[in-house]
Amino acid sequence: MLLEIIFGLGIFCISLLLLFGIFPTSHRATTQAKNVSVATNLAREYLERAMALGYANASTFTPPAVTVPSMVNGVAVNTTFQGQVTVSPQGWPSVNDVVSEVTWREGPIQRSVKLQSYVADF
Repeated sequence: MLLEIIFGLGIFCISLLLLFGIFPTSHRATTQAKNVSVATNLAREYLERAMALGYANASTFTPPAVTVPSMVNGVAVNTTFQGQVTVSPQGWPSVNDVVSEVTWREGPIQRSVKLQSYVADF
């Protein structure tokens, strides 16, 4: 009977250790997903801003950096998102390529989101 209790407690302790090991990985994945979501929304906003100017007025621009505060493992962290919108002519007449790219750092890793569309003169 005592041996069964010891084995049961051992299995319970091992399962708790495995369960606690999941939390940092889960938190990191949540932070990465939030950053991708913020970057995608910023890139879409910049792309729409460039396209709203129309074919004749659309031009390359660099929007101001956006800093978003968050908590990572109980530590306050500011993530800075840098944007760049590039407008360049295409091979087709009266069509410009519009590319919006947002970059940010997650520790030592540089990440980016890039959206592309076209603006035409009708």
